[in-house]
Amino acid sequence: MNNYEMNLFYNKLYDEESRAIYEARFRYSLNRDYYQLMEKLWMINKDKDWDISPITERLIHACGNDSTEVIIFGAGNNGRNIFWELTRFSNIAIKFFLDNDISVAGQKWCGVTIFHPEEMKNQISNHKIILSIENVLARKEIKLQLEQYGVNSKNIIDPFLKGKRGIYSHVGKQYFDCPEISFGENEVFVDAGCCDGATIETFIKVCNNKCSRIYGFEPDTVCAQYCRQRFIGDSRIEMIEKGAWSEEGQVHFEEKDEGLSCITDKGTKTINVDTIDRICINDTVTYIKMDIEGAELEALKGSKCIIERDKPKLAICIYHKPEAVWEIPQLLMKYNPNYHFAIRHYHLTDYETVLYAW
Repeated sequence: MNNYEMNLFYNKLYDEESRAIYEARFRYSLNRDYYQLMEKLWMINKDKDWDISPITERLIHACGNDSTEVIIFGAGNNGRNIFWELTRFSNIAIKFFLDNDISVAGQKWCGVTIFHPEEMKNQISNHKIILSIENVLARKEIKLQLEQYGVNSKNIIDPFLKGKRGIYSHVGKQYFDCPEISFGENEVFVDAGCCDGATIETFIKVCNNKCSRIYGFEPDTVCAQYCRQRFIGDSRIEMIEKGAWSEEGQVHFEEKDEGLSCITDKGTKTINVDTIDRICINDTVTYIKMDIEGAELEALKGSKCIIERDKPKLAICIYHKPEAVWEIPQLLMKYNPNYHFAIRHYHLTDYETVLYAW
């Protein structure tokens, strides 16, 4: 994106909140300063009405919201997300991380040191320790490991005992949160990356059931089957067990839990992909949502005709790749220069930033 395009897009942004999020993400695309990005996003959203996750509430209750210092076992994504949840919504301080991966020992994350458990085994017996590992067998092994170090089992906190659903606190109504977007009488909705169908269900509610057609793109076999069962009997909904892409064909795919399956050259599975233009060309599409783990740009290329012809309302995730914050607006302005834009961010982490266009 050149300076002219950058200024054009910036001036098309709906409000100061949109511009602040864009500036934070654009800066991150250049410097990769994650901590700076997180601080900027928090300052934008901190005064909003947050829906605190059940896991966070359980952790705060278990640790005691009294400036207690706790330890997080596991410095991966879950551990880092728990770090943000506790430091934003409580007075609990994170003393340090523990991780059995020797390669990360000595590193710091947001100023907090990561130690190998053997280094600290004589200094942890009186602290509460949060297990951030999802795998049940791995958690059992870590519990035994900590007990061998003299940690009382009562001080080992397992936030996943009641399941992982709801791990992230959030704010707002993601994908349908733009004040300038309204709904007509015969909405045609395309949900690229429909996962468990929750977004389709939400769309039906926000448009007051005034939709004539819904296309759900979902290449993950388990998710697609679940959605078919969820919406059985609703003839308006057509499940497309393919990935949304820039052309018809096949690509490599990696299936993961929690809606994180993605198209990647490292994937061991091959899936069918197709374009929104080809599948939906006979309908006047009014709304497209995309949350497809980094495939958004390619899927938009495969929506060119519909974007040019119908100018559908758009809700496109721009957080999976740092460069998406400018690549996606650049493409949309090229396809239809009449769009206006807004940006909203919905989570404590860097996940869930959505670009709206109308």
